[in-house]
Amino acid sequence: MASWPPQLSNLILSGYSATDDMPFIETPMETGPIRRTRLTSYHMTDIRGSLVLENQTQANAFRQLLKDSNYGADWITGVPLDTGTGVVARRARLVSPSWTVLVPGKMWSVSMTIETDDQAYP
Repeated sequence: MASWPPQLSNLILSGYSATDDMPFIETPMETGPIRRTRLTSYHMTDIRGSLVLENQTQANAFRQLLKDSNYGADWITGVPLDTGTGVVARRARLVSPSWTVLVPGKMWSVSMTIETDDQAYP
């Protein structure tokens, strides 16, 4: 399992938004309350954000992180995420990272979805 590199620990996720994947389905009934059926006990939260890589060292560390995590398929430990209660290191996967060059050879922005199954979200 890959770990979040220390070179990236102080970077801020910008453009942040989070979506909870609710593990149940609601069915309206002819009479009475809506029936709620649990689909699974597994709960996922998707966080959309972007990361600014300010130098070649950070870019190389992020590329190595992607390689070590099987290009987003495996879990990464220690990913610093903040949902409004402060930054906490969580287990997550990086989904569909997209690179944008801000300054050629010197600065990049990476947009991605960060998927976590951590139950500690409010």
